[in-house]
Amino acid sequence: MSARTETLQAMPCSPEMERGVLSCMMQAPEWALAKAQETVQADHFHSPAHRLLFRLMAEMSRDGLPVEPTAIQQLLMDRRQMEAVGGPATVAEIYTFSPTPVNVTHYASQVREKAMLRRVVLAAYDALSDVQCSQDDPEGVLSRFEASALSLRGERAADELTMDGRAALLATIDKLENQMLRQEPDGVPWGLPQLDTRTGGISPGLTIIGAETSGGKSVLATQAAVALLRAGKQVDFYSLEMPIDLCIRRMLAHIGNLPFGRLRNPVPALTDGELTDFHRALREFLTFADLLRICADGGKTAEGIHDETRRRHSSGKPVGAVIVDYVQRLQPMDTRASSEQQLTDASRMLKRLADALTIPVISPVQLNDAGQVRGSRMLGMDCDLFVKIGHQKDEDTNEPAPGDEQGRRSCTLWVEKNHNGERWFGIPALLDGARMRFTED
Repeated sequence: MSARTETLQAMPCSPEMERGVLSCMMQAPEWALAKAQETVQADHFHSPAHRLLFRLMAEMSRDGLPVEPTAIQQLLMDRRQMEAVGGPATVAEIYTFSPTPVNVTHYASQVREKAMLRRVVLAAYDALSDVQCSQDDPEGVLSRFEASALSLRGERAADELTMDGRAALLATIDKLENQMLRQEPDGVPWGLPQLDTRTGGISPGLTIIGAETSGGKSVLATQAAVALLRAGKQVDFYSLEMPIDLCIRRMLAHIGNLPFGRLRNPVPALTDGELTDFHRALREFLTFADLLRICADGGKTAEGIHDETRRRHSSGKPVGAVIVDYVQRLQPMDTRASSEQQLTDASRMLKRLADALTIPVISPVQLNDAGQVRGSRMLGMDCDLFVKIGHQKDEDTNEPAPGDEQGRRSCTLWVEKNHNGERWFGIPALLDGARMRFTED
């Protein structure tokens, strides 16, 4: 017996659950048949006989024929398929198998789970065969296996993103009750009270932070990263314009309320007061350091980040949020496409990642002199939350107005788009670029 034959015979399956689905369909075809078809397809059944019966009942329902044992047996005999399902007694046994048709959704979900496990087994077997045939191409073998695993994860994610109305309602009510019981908001607070109240905080979905050059977009992204880490979220931070050590120094400046310049170039040495604040920042950072992953690879594409995150997520290392600083610095997925199309593709890929994993994906974007997203308007269209940082300008130079005695610059956080509530409003704020933080004015 070949290895593949042994593999196929040992495939995960549940004949009882498969018979349960078919039994419910026969007992209550007027509603159970449709419920079963919402969850499973014929190919999800391991038994060829069960696949045949599922297809047959679906066909009979479409044609307006009665879906009951006698009619099914007659059609099987007319088509000379009775022996393929095990004979007339098999049909009668399946009809009485389930004690009640109300369990159809449970049976069907179990059949689908076993089908997914069979796909995993076959993917692993194909990977083993690939290894044996391509031992001189380990990178190619790994890439093909990763592509296969991601494909399976994508199919499962698509299933999880599709629900019937009743199931969606029940899931929503459960979430509402849990939120009310624990008094926990849906989003993680930015640390800006008005922004948190009116937007719901940092919520799952694609958030775009827009600003002109040196307008504070990376500062707000850093503030979001620290807020998410404090909330216990695993954060993947992609810095496409600065090295890792500067990202860490920015976070420490924010946490310790220290001037970033003093941490970037501590000459002369930090004062006693600055050292006290620095050590306090270090202690807090260490409480969530294991939740942070920083990548400063400037060669990343949106597709690469999408695939990498999905792969890590599916390997048992759930990602709580992704920050990409900033999107216009991503490498194009298709170098032949126009710059606008390249940004559009990146936007769609980041949006897909946020929706598939139900996590916040935050990306600062560069605005042009007219205050519009540079390169592609699609970034503003795809996002769930668009926060634009607007600065007061000097009337003579059209440059940002000078800061106060502490170096803080007045600005407005304009919320132009918000799927979680109101939009088109501004919140007065102060940008303390030296200490890497925004506060509300």
